[in-house]
Parts: sequence; C-alpha cells; structure tokens
Amino acid sequence: MPRSVGAVADAAGEIPEREAAGLAAQYGLRVAAGHGLTYRNVGAVAGIPEITEFNIGHNIIARAIFVGLDGAVREMRKAIADGSLRNGARSDSI
Repeated sequence: MPRSVGAVADAAGEIPEREAAGLAAQYGLRVAAGHGLTYRNVGAVAGIPEITEFNIGHNIIARAIFVGLDGAVREMRKAIADGSLRNGARSDSI
C-alpha cells in the first residue's frame, strides 16, 4: 500500500499514517515509509511502531556527496533513532 509520507511528515500535528499503518499491520501487511522522507522530517514518522522499513535512498545518496556514504547513513540512522525516542519507541527497538 504505497503512500507518500513526505508532505505529511512535514506537517505539524497528528500523523494520519499512524492509523493506516496500524490497520495494515492488523491485516498482516508489512509497512514501509518513503517517498519524500528526509533528514528533517523522518523523525515525525519514526515513532510509528508498525513501520518496519524506511526507503530513503535518494536523500542519503545526495547527502553522501558532502559527508561520504558512511557519514550519511550514520546521520540518517541517528535522525530515525531520535524521532523514534521522541515519539515513545523503546530504545532497544532502534
């Protein structure tokens, strides 16, 4: 069930993707997020526990031009972890 979360993740307030992710997981679907996620907005969806995968290749590769691939991946992992913790995820699930 592809959904673009970039614009939603940029918006303030409640994220409707939480409800969609929960419903998809109830039906046994894997939930992935992508299409428009960046270092700035990934934290807004990182705390949705049903999301098992982030597809953020374009933003990571663009950042790698300036900081190298290893640095870009580390920065993105930190952004996801920070967002997960801020949104109530357990630290051992990151």
